Amino acid sequence: MRHQSCHHTTPTKVHCTLFALFLSTVFVLNLYILLPSRIRQLPRNDTLHIIWRSGGTACTVLLSIVIYPMLFCHSQRQHQSEVDNLSDGSNDAPLWEILGWSHWTLTPLLHAMILYLGPIVASVLRLHIFTVNQILHQKKLSSSSSSSSWWWRSCATWNIYRNEITHRILQKYSPFSLTPLNPRHQKEKEKENPQEEWAKTLRDLLIAPLAEEMIFRSCIVPPFVAYATDTRRLSIGQISWITPLFFGMAHIHHAVRSLYQSPPRRNANQNTNDNKKGNVKLVLLSTTFQFVYTTLFGAYATYSFIKTASIPAAVLFHSFCNWMGIPDVGDILGDIKDLEHALVLDGDGKGGWGMVQWEMREVGVVRWYRGLVAVAYASGIYLFVVGFGAGVWGLFAEGEMLRNIVMRS
Repeated sequence: MRHQSCHHTTPTKVHCTLFALFLSTVFVLNLYILLPSRIRQLPRNDTLHIIWRSGGTACTVLLSIVIYPMLFCHSQRQHQSEVDNLSDGSNDAPLWEILGWSHWTLTPLLHAMILYLGPIVASVLRLHIFTVNQILHQKKLSSSSSSSSWWWRSCATWNIYRNEITHRILQKYSPFSLTPLNPRHQKEKEKENPQEEWAKTLRDLLIAPLAEEMIFRSCIVPPFVAYATDTRRLSIGQISWITPLFFGMAHIHHAVRSLYQSPPRRNANQNTNDNKKGNVKLVLLSTTFQFVYTTLFGAYATYSFIKTASIPAAVLFHSFCNWMGIPDVGDILGDIKDLEHALVLDGDGKGGWGMVQWEMREVGVVRWYRGLVAVAYASGIYLFVVGFGAGVWGLFAEGEMLRNIVMRS
């Protein structure tokens, strides 16, 4: 096995920009051109629509892999270098290194988990509060609770935790669910299409992260890293803010789809033109937010890719962020009454929960919860920023592994 087979040219900024613009455009066009009209009219989460779009994305990935070495690699130098290294084996490398796995592969994932410390702590606390509610409720209904053994109470508590953890994970991506946990969950599962849920899960956690990182990181970033003149080169900060613009622009096409597929809002006090203007404003607002979010996401993904030179690292980080979604800050900024209802009743305030709700209020659980979550959010953001350094608290290596590989080749 041999690595560094592509001996990079020194492209200009114009060549880098045009190539990035070309791949971004092809990435979007293939999602529509390669799809029949009847498929394009299906909802975005329809199984058949996801399958066709995945095929179009795969074509873009293959095209980018074929075109990249033709534009940015010295084929003659590559051949001569490989011939020179056949005798001494100096270009050999383990298979896992060729595939991008190293001891830095999990660094971006760990860094992202630190940033999501607030949502993670909020989820754990919600689970704990719900379990306490369940235990208090069982004590109210069962006269034998006080005489039960410690072992029985421990097993009952563990079962509540286990069932609720399982339900919340499966509720996030329900195709993994085999059996419902209780009648309430049964009703929720009956409304879902397992095949469609499987397709959505594979798209969000595997297909989209792998394809987007191959195109927007593996193929677009290295030419900008290889760019250099006699006096200057692009810094990691400049590359991290330039290349994500193409990633963000590639998601703007959702606005066109939303305008064509979203039905106009019906309001007796407004005419059709006013409704259309309202839809346009809503779509523009959501598209602007998505562009900003994807650009910021791409900036970090680019930074971590330059630092680690690992596509598996970028894919793992991307999949984790897709699974977590955008953090919900309503727990610390929303109305405390809504938070109180969500925590104490957990969306089900029927029958026998009145006393439990009162007891939970007595211990100040809502304010206690909000305070801990706020501290977790602040700590996660602070540690995330500190993690960019290379000191004691830093997570990344001091050098830029991708630049070392590109320049050495």
